[in-house]
Amino acid sequence: MKYTETFEMLFDSVDIGLIIADVDGTLVYYNKAQSAIDRIDIDDALGRKMYEVYKFTKD
Repeated sequence: MKYTETFEMLFDSVDIGLIIADVDGTLVYYNKAQSAIDRIDIDDALGRKMYEVYKFTKD
């Protein structure tokens, strides 16, 4: 099993939402728990910028 497959299997098995973004703010990992929390399909989140997926406010 490849390292990335092990990583994905482990992080998809937890009930905690996990998001990983690169230095430019592009979502490179978005697990099933976070998808359920946000009600956003994983494929709709991956590859997009954080500000495109989430609305950030000063509050």
